[in-house]
Amino acid sequence: AYAAKIRLAWGLAHSQRGHEHHVRALRLIEDMLHSADNPQAVHELLYLKAVARLNAVDLIGANKTVTELLNLAPDSHQALALRDKISSETLKKGLIGLGILAGAAALCTIVGIRIARRR
Repeated sequence: AYAAKIRLAWGLAHSQRGHEHHVRALRLIEDMLHSADNPQAVHELLYLKAVARLNAVDLIGANKTVTELLNLAPDSHQALALRDKISSETLKKGLIGLGILAGAAALCTIVGIRIARRR
């Protein structure tokens, strides 16, 4: 039963079908974490939780979860790679946000100049 739940959580966490699958994975993983009784299971579940949060575009939650995992297993290559991916996504989202903000500022400046010229 545990192995089947892990496979289901893995599939949902890595799903490309959308947010509902990632949320479902998170619920399943949280339930499993409450009853996890060995460190290896906790590590595996925390990794899946971070993946599900990353794929649900919850970058802050993904970062918190991978940090929690690295506190328990600092040499985990999977967790280190995932942390790098989360950092990359965070930077990318931040740059996109800055681009949108800069575009909006430029548009406001142009509109302001045109209004000032009409007066």
